[in-house]
Amino acid sequence: MKKIIISIMFSILTLLSLAQKKGMFIRVVNESGKISFRGHLDHYSDSSITLIIKNDTSEIPVSKITALKLKHTIGHSAWIGAAIGGVGLGIVGAASGEPKANDNTLGGAFHDLFTYTAAEGFIGGMIAGGATGALIGILVRSLGKKITFQVNKSQQSWLDIKDQLKPYLPEQNN
Repeated sequence: MKKIIISIMFSILTLLSLAQKKGMFIRVVNESGKISFRGHLDHYSDSSITLIIKNDTSEIPVSKITALKLKHTIGHSAWIGAAIGGVGLGIVGAASGEPKANDNTLGGAFHDLFTYTAAEGFIGGMIAGGATGALIGILVRSLGKKITFQVNKSQQSWLDIKDQLKPYLPEQNN
């Protein structure tokens, strides 16, 4: 069991370190108010912004940008919270399960009401942790600052705000 927990912790730390090398997640809004592009900020120039979209880069000219919305949606934060909470509490539930639960050998029927197997503990932990994690993700995202830059397809507006994106570039472009 220790090996499983250590490998899961190593995987989580590896994913977190890879995620930090990406630029900020940006949604590009077009003139009709719909999201036309979404991806991670790679770099920008005086006339365009370049996003990494599914391991490919896409250069978007200022003439196609009405607004830039930074960060993911609240639904994304809920899913991430649910995944982290569900897996985390699922592992705790599985680790705390008893090998001979519900077989009337550990103390009778009354004892069996409060014992569970590793599989039951994992499922219960996934449900409880997923729900709790989703609520925490929603709460954290809803309390966070929403950042939107209005470009309005204007070169002058873009030149006024483009340097405000510098903190959101990936580490190698700063």
